[in-house]
Amino acid sequence: MMDRTFLERLTANTPLKEDVVEIVAEALRPTILEMLQEGEEVNIYGIGKFFPKDKPARKAKNPRTGEDVDVPASRYLSFKVSKQAHESLDYGDVPSPETEETPPPLPSTAKSEETPPPPPVPASVPNVTVHYIDKKGSQQTVPLAEAKGKVFSNTLAWIPGMAEWKPAKEIEAIAPHIKRRLT
Repeated sequence: MMDRTFLERLTANTPLKEDVVEIVAEALRPTILEMLQEGEEVNIYGIGKFFPKDKPARKAKNPRTGEDVDVPASRYLSFKVSKQAHESLDYGDVPSPETEETPPPLPSTAKSEETPPPPPVPASVPNVTVHYIDKKGSQQTVPLAEAKGKVFSNTLAWIPGMAEWKPAKEIEAIAPHIKRRLT
């Protein structure tokens, strides 16, 4: 069964009736899977392409026992986003600079005593964009709902309303949405 919202939008973009669109949409899944099982690529113009990849058989070690284990060959599904889709998603919903607060400069090692403490941030902030520093030291942006697995407790982070960068575990709005890294 297709998602109702998807079917409604698909119907709105075609001259066909909803029941016809639903039949065509439902036929997509088995057709795509059949092509992938036969080893073919499925290119959806402007979106990307699905393609099967084969992993050869290999030797591995069981981490508990240290025993050598034979891992059989396998096939998995891969997807490559088209250039058009990538470009439209990168800039399509980014608010203009006038409407969104920009993060402060990255923290330096010297702390200024003149900086006032940041204003309190509400505990539950919907649709918050989290700015963070990744492992390579570059600034990244992610919606709060997708922060788990990308932002960790000691990751330097900033959200609108804050005066300075802080470890994510110290930011009340982010803390419940982050993954604690085991060291």
